Amino acid sequence: MRLFKKMPSFNAVAPGQTAICNVPVGMSYHQFRIRYKAGATPTDATEAVFGTDFSEIRLLVDGDVKWRLTGNELIALNKYYGIYDSGFVDGVLQMLFSRPWHRTAQAEDLTRLGTADVQTLTLEIDLAAGAVNPQLTLYAVQGEPAPLGDHVCIRKFAFNAAAVGIREISELPRGPYALLAAHMVTGNIADVEVEADQRIVFQADRQLAESYYEETQRLWQTGYFHIDFSATDRLSDALPLSLRDFRIKANVTAAGSFPILLERLENRQRMAA
Repeated sequence: MRLFKKMPSFNAVAPGQTAICNVPVGMSYHQFRIRYKAGATPTDATEAVFGTDFSEIRLLVDGDVKWRLTGNELIALNKYYGIYDSGFVDGVLQMLFSRPWHRTAQAEDLTRLGTADVQTLTLEIDLAAGAVNPQLTLYAVQGEPAPLGDHVCIRKFAFNAAAVGIREISELPRGPYALLAAHMVTGNIADVEVEADQRIVFQADRQLAESYYEETQRLWQTGYFHIDFSATDRLSDALPLSLRDFRIKANVTAAGSFPILLERLENRQRMAA
């Protein structure tokens, strides 16, 4: 049975501050739901208000930042995975650890966030200086106690495209984890090629990729280029990153810097081995 519960209160909920919730450990977590109101007379925040007020969201497990992204980026990823098929519900922003779009219940629950062997679990939200009368509450969907096994991380990296044309991104970390997807937060990429140990594993322009991902109800986001290795909704299709060389060759149409969000399937025991 899954439990739907209110979590402890956030500290320092104020404009320009970092609101912090120290989440209880022991149980497993399938998802967080961030309840947010703001305004002169606080009302349920719209999608736009979440985007402007949540400058950055961080989820830390034993001090390790597992998720790092802005409010707008989290909304965009939720949209990409079809979470808002029935429309955005004002006042609530979800963080999904179990992934309901996976093909089997076992695969969905595999990536729950187990905390039985965790010392601290912390959710931090940087509130913009322009936030008006912010009110934050965290709710969680919990499951049975479980250790921290396979779990999804959203790691953020920055890349500066100094000029147009083919730019190689070769500095992304490799290691004992698998890449579910890479989301480049820019609308200035025409096509992409991905090489893993000098073998091409992805080669497509935006139109090709969008048409392929559409088959499993992915919704391409404006201002992004998505590279989705698990577009079949099978975890087994994630790209192992225990590689000697990994690089993304992006055909950039306008110079500038942009973030890259890497959705990685990690396991603390494998990484420590």
